[in-house]
Amino acid sequence: AEQAQAWKQDYEKLTKAGAESVPAIREFLAQNLDVNFKSLPNGDQLGASSMRLAMFDALRQIGGADAVALSTEVMQTTASPREIAMLAANLDAMAPGQYSDAALAAARVALANATLDPSQVDVGPLFEVLQKYGGANALADFQQAASKWNYYAPIALAGLPNGGGIPLLAQMAQNADG
Repeated sequence: AEQAQAWKQDYEKLTKAGAESVPAIREFLAQNLDVNFKSLPNGDQLGASSMRLAMFDALRQIGGADAVALSTEVMQTTASPREIAMLAANLDAMAPGQYSDAALAAARVALANATLDPSQVDVGPLFEVLQKYGGANALADFQQAASKWNYYAPIALAGLPNGGGIPLLAQMAQNADG
């Protein structure tokens, strides 16, 4: 419990230091390492499920050009669907609407990479990114992905605004392979 409290205090110092903390966060993220807090004693008291996700949240709290730049850079290079989704949401919070295309591009690349071995990663967060930032413009993505992920694609299509996914859902339902 004392270590969890010390972590929270250090994390608060990191975020309060603002832009001065971004180089240290960049250095950590560049190592492409992570610590799963859930596997630690009292890890549920740390406020995040992992070190990388905590650093992404720190960037969101810090804000500013350096934090946005680093968040964008990591979103474009990570292979983790969960990280892409979190960074997309953080960027949208820091600069609403400005990074939708970058989020879509990152999700499309990660989804294309995941098709090589669909069982290796949970792509659900990528479908959320496509749905939120692509909307009806992502219909082709959903249609292409439906053969590999026949649960995520229909769920995302059903959630598109104004029934935008209904025609494709109807087409999928009529397809014998759908």
